[in-house]
Amino acid sequence: MTNTSPTHQNLERIKIRFIAKLESWLPEIEAIYSKLCNSNEHLESIIKIEELEALQLKMHTIAGTAETFGFPNLTHLAGNVEMYLDLTFKDQQLKKSLGPLKVSLPNFIDEANTLILTCNNS
Repeated sequence: MTNTSPTHQNLERIKIRFIAKLESWLPEIEAIYSKLCNSNEHLESIIKIEELEALQLKMHTIAGTAETFGFPNLTHLAGNVEMYLDLTFKDQQLKKSLGPLKVSLPNFIDEANTLILTCNNS
């Protein structure tokens, strides 16, 4: 039986907007990941700290919202990226903290792409 209550319909509309926002953020997230992977220089010369702060805020938003809509894997992965970004900001030598971030970001990107594809095809 399909739930057609006004509350359920509103939640579905919000979920669709969340997926669209996630899809619009992915190119920027992928670009940051690419910069991290191609970086042999000092991090500050490749990525502005503001970019990482914006990424951290996006990950925080995604982690909280994804849980609401029943996407626990995305919640977990976004939370990991957020945590590693937090550690990166606290580390005076930013290069030390990048390893876990370089691992967690592609996992998040893969999960987000899979979720977007699944939702857009349903």
